[in-house]
Amino acid sequence: MDGLSMIFDEFIGITDISDCTLSRLRTAVRAVILEKNCIWMMRSKRGDYKFPGGGVKKGETMHDALRRELAEETGFVLTDDIRMLGRIIEQRPDSVVPYAYFRMESLYFQCTLTGERRVSNLTQKEQDWKLESVLIPIEDAIMANNAEKENTQAYSWVERETLALTKVDEWLKSQQKC
Repeated sequence: MDGLSMIFDEFIGITDISDCTLSRLRTAVRAVILEKNCIWMMRSKRGDYKFPGGGVKKGETMHDALRRELAEETGFVLTDDIRMLGRIIEQRPDSVVPYAYFRMESLYFQCTLTGERRVSNLTQKEQDWKLESVLIPIEDAIMANNAEKENTQAYSWVERETLALTKVDEWLKSQQKC
């Protein structure tokens, strides 16, 4: 899982925060699950899409966090066959701590499923967002997210996930060329 094998490494947000402090740092894992010409995503009540995944807990490995988050959100069970595809770093004003910045590193992993699916266990916040796992063509998820980006009340993940979807789509198309 070295950086050389990643297909994307992107940055979103404010690059110069020299006059402020980073108040919170968060690392998250995101599952990229491809099936035929579609991708498994989490659809919100607004009709936008995010990759299944979430924060890495203290003392947890990336793979363990990915396995836990995927089971919680979708009920899917992972194999040990995962590949890091890329990362997106977001840096923006912290919505909790005044005059500080929040930085999140999202790591995207291509995953293989066992075929077993259990009952999902969404958090209350995820239930409020009415998240549901859906299999959708990548282009449709990108179009829906691009439309939602125009909404000033769009969820914070829309920009990040649209960028990741676009990078995965470009990579898949490049793999299809002779």
